[in-house]
Amino acid sequence: MVKRGFLLLLVLLGLLAWTGWPEGWAAEPCQGETTVEMRDCAQQELNEFEAAMAKTYHTLMGRLDDKGQSLLVQAQHSWQTFRNHHCLVEADPRRDGSAWPLLYTGCLARATETRIEQLKESLEAYSAYTQTGQPVTDEEPGVSDP
Repeated sequence: MVKRGFLLLLVLLGLLAWTGWPEGWAAEPCQGETTVEMRDCAQQELNEFEAAMAKTYHTLMGRLDDKGQSLLVQAQHSWQTFRNHHCLVEADPRRDGSAWPLLYTGCLARATETRIEQLKESLEAYSAYTQTGQPVTDEEPGVSDP
């Protein structure tokens, strides 16, 4: 009887692994209790945001012409430099404490999440432009092509 129950459990777990968890059964978000655990959670969150950002970035790159790609590469490089320095400043008051890495990584994650939204907005604007052949918005006064 115990063997039958164990076998049934293995079959059910195998089915879940094969078909995926039912919707709504997402894994709990990482919640550390110690500073080290919280830092690990923040790093995990940052890694997930960076993977999502890379996917959105590459999708956008695939839709741009050579000039647009060059501009996006420059913008992304500038953004990464800004993000890293901004987060150094934000975490600086705790630079000598054990919470510094957590604060720095958390800032990187928040900034990266915001950047994903910016890239998605650019992707939507570019998609709308290519569908209509018309600019989505007029140029702002005083803004010229770099």
